[in-house]
Amino acid sequence: MAARKDRSALEAVSEAQRIACAPFEFTAAACLRDFGILEFLNKKDEGGATSEEIQEIASLGPYAARVLLTACAYCGLIKETDGRYRLSKTGWFLANDPMTRANFDFAADVCAKPMLSLRDALRSGNPDGLRALGPWADSIYPHLGELPEPARASWQRFDHFYSDSAFDACLPIVFRKNPLVINDIGGNTGKWAVRCCRYSDRVRVRLIDLPEQCRAAARTVELEKLGDRIELFEANVLEEGKLPGDADCWWMSQFLDCFSEEDALRILCRVRGSMKPGSTLFVLEPLVGEQPFEIGNRVLAAFSLYFTAVANGRSRFYTLGDMKRLAAKAGFGILSVTSGLGTGHTLLELRKAP
Repeated sequence: MAARKDRSALEAVSEAQRIACAPFEFTAAACLRDFGILEFLNKKDEGGATSEEIQEIASLGPYAARVLLTACAYCGLIKETDGRYRLSKTGWFLANDPMTRANFDFAADVCAKPMLSLRDALRSGNPDGLRALGPWADSIYPHLGELPEPARASWQRFDHFYSDSAFDACLPIVFRKNPLVINDIGGNTGKWAVRCCRYSDRVRVRLIDLPEQCRAAARTVELEKLGDRIELFEANVLEEGKLPGDADCWWMSQFLDCFSEEDALRILCRVRGSMKPGSTLFVLEPLVGEQPFEIGNRVLAAFSLYFTAVANGRSRFYTLGDMKRLAAKAGFGILSVTSGLGTGHTLLELRKAP
């Protein structure tokens, strides 16, 4: 974290002003996307388009087009030369870079309205912004399939973009000891289970998740014709009792960040109590402080507020120190830590401590 003395007064006040302008510029960028202007300019050559052409495709009047285009020009999304507008390099990345688009769409479609309730959520400990998406109060997770569009699609793209990018790098590590049975905790739509079955024709995967998530995964399993190798096991891992213990290894991807520290510890303890001797637990997480570029840490720290205002009011993106501390409390020893997977994931390999 950069110290204040590393910046000049001008740099510091400029950054402060950017933060003050951020809500206006973010909303303007969302309008640029929603009115079709971003995609329209993205398809244009270097000559760009006139204000009149933009007005026509966006169904905007002269005043609306001028004020929007001016705001987007001064925040660096577009450039104006001799009355013609084209995307800047920043605008090009907003339109074309998969990571930027996943982040932006998630922020605009899932989080923008709920974040207006962040102040209440921080005080109450409840996801008070969730009501902006639907008539729910406690947690977003049982209702992911009920989210209105475009929030549902943007949530899934955001979640899958980050996990999918790390899966290919994780598979050789997980299959180093040729597991025959994998318990996939919080298997979501079943993408990891399918990847495992494609990687090894011998493995069987048990996807363990809430009933509504298992129903969503069932569609994936049916589509992939893997019903004989992927078992759906409905369970709330916060409840007491043992889970099926025949697995050679256990897997959690972007799962513990959905829970408070107390609940994450309970889950780890429950898994440990269900594991057979010699089995291992793999935990895959994007961790604050472990990103290859500092902007990645800034994004994770900011997006942790999604968990506060929208998801459940209690969880966050954790640090490597958090993960090590929770693992030790749950009675696990750390066999390996592999960072830099995908866009910036860390994979921890855990085993029951003696």
